[in-house]
Amino acid sequence: MATLRATQFASGIISGTSAIDIYTVPSGHKAILKSLTVQEVSGSNTVVNVRLSAFGTWFGQALVAYPDDNSHRDLRLWVVLEPGQVLQLQRINAGQVTYTASGSLMTI
Repeated sequence: MATLRATQFASGIISGTSAIDIYTVPSGHKAILKSLTVQEVSGSNTVVNVRLSAFGTWFGQALVAYPDDNSHRDLRLWVVLEPGQVLQLQRINAGQVTYTASGSLMTI
């Protein structure tokens, strides 16, 4: 029988324009990504690319410069990630974005 538990996968700050690995699904598990929160904190409009290692860029989320109300997005998702898949974030221009990714981890 599979065990399912709620968890915060990752949180932190991304800076610069390189794709950053924020979570790798451990072997023997599947992850259900349910929430991804991103907040622009450096005062520059940007787009944050959400990437999956097996797919590349999944989608881009536009963020307006902080402190505008549109500098924050709380995305509700339902995405199943397989063992070994890597969730990545990439900002398209210089600056900083905070993030939190959460969902459920299932033992398979």
